[in-house]
Amino acid sequence: GLPVEARDQMIANQSRLHDTPIPAGLTQEQQIEAAALLDRAFLSGFRLVMLACATAAWLGALSVLMMLRKRVVLGQQRSSA
Repeated sequence: GLPVEARDQMIANQSRLHDTPIPAGLTQEQQIEAAALLDRAFLSGFRLVMLACATAAWLGALSVLMMLRKRVVLGQQRSSA
């Protein structure tokens, strides 16, 4: 695993998203692990944002559909009266 100091340094720079620097002084294996952790964290965040956007789009489409149905029903009631 990663040393505690390297993990703390990466967490301190987490606001930089995928530009978080990989701490110096790590072995080649630890550098690969740190890069993989950054990739997974970035992809996880990206997927979450895309899921939220897709959910918002579906909810918006559903609300438009419901409003259109109400308008059609009200129009039919007025024409039959």
